[in-house]
Amino acid sequence: MFYRVDCDGFMGAAKARRDYFLEHVLPQITQARRQHVLIFIPSYFDFVALRNELKDRQVSMAQLCEYTTPANVSRARSYFFHGQRAVMLYTERFHYHRRPRIRGLQHIVFVGMPLFPQ
Repeated sequence: MFYRVDCDGFMGAAKARRDYFLEHVLPQITQARRQHVLIFIPSYFDFVALRNELKDRQVSMAQLCEYTTPANVSRARSYFFHGQRAVMLYTERFHYHRRPRIRGLQHIVFVGMPLFPQ
């Protein structure tokens, strides 16, 4: 499903996308108690903002970004696969450079369109 998010201009697009995600999409994930949901985020800045907001809302999550150490990558993947974390935040840059196999994945939510089609 694709959602159109209205915004005033290019400068406000990231904030409008984030607000829409937090108000409309995240409640669908948390209220239905969905497990194994990967949230794909194209920008590291959006990743940080969403990570902080999800921490404030106490959402069970793992996180993978380009700055995650290999030990933490293994730990996050294991927690996600075994259901100890319901949601995984995942950046496009991490995927572009490392491309790990994410086991147990059932749902993917794209916060923004990927910059690279690969």
